[in-house]
Formats: sequence, C-alpha cells, structure tokens
Amino acid sequence: MIVVHVAGFSGSGKTEVSLRLAPLAAREGCLGYLKSHHAGLEREGSNTSRMAPHAALRLLAGSDGTLALGERLSLEQLLVQAQRAGCDVALVEGFKRSAGAKLWLRRDRDDAPPEGVEDVTLDLVGTDALSMPLEELWRIVPRRTFL
Repeated sequence: MIVVHVAGFSGSGKTEVSLRLAPLAAREGCLGYLKSHHAGLEREGSNTSRMAPHAALRLLAGSDGTLALGERLSLEQLLVQAQRAGCDVALVEGFKRSAGAKLWLRRDRDDAPPEGVEDVTLDLVGTDALSMPLEELWRIVPRRTFL
C-alpha cells in the first residue's frame, strides 16, 4: 500500500490539499483516508466530510488516537486496518509526530515544523501547494510503501 502523508498545524491547508490530491490518489486504486482530528469526529458539512466521495474507507482518530469505536490506535495500526480493508493508497492527514515521509504544510514562511517532528520530505506553504498545478503537486508529494 502506498502512503501519502500531509501534515501541518491547524489552518495550514491540510484538508484542502488532501482534497486536491484525493482524485489522483484514487486513480492508483482503492483509497483510504486516515485523519487525526482534534475537534470531535466528522460533522456534516465539515471540510473533512467533503472527502467522502473520494475515499472507499475513512478512518478518523481523535488527537489521542481514539477512534469513534473507542479503540486507541497509532497511525501504523490504522494503516494496518486500511491495508486489511483492501486499500491500495492511504491518504493520511495530520499525525504530524508519526514516523514516515510527509508533506509539511506551513501557514506562512515562518511557520516551521515543531521540535520532534521528523521525516519532513517536502515543506511548502499551504497556499503555495494550493496554487501549484495539481499534476505537479502529485508528482512531487512524498510517498512511502507500507507493507
């Protein structure tokens, strides 16, 4: 399974960039969407609910790793669940402190990743990522293989 990981602070454009990437990721096969969410799980009309048409599987976890079912899972455990569900691609949003190559989105040029965030492979200001041609963004976004 291919993992595309978008991370950054609130307001950096993670959901908007993820929504732009989702149709291209879905061309690679079954798309799973995993999101670390701080303000309660998915609400009707939220940015996150807009991912529904693109992802065959959506697993949302609270910032403490708790799923709606009450299970506490790490990103790696969520990736295992996505793989078991038959996903070919996992689009991960959030989970900034988790290991693995990731696209880090900044709110502005001075908004550096916090101490302890590792594996930032590509670092962009969110508005730059949103204005970039989609095919170019898809070509340069970091990917890793999850086995």
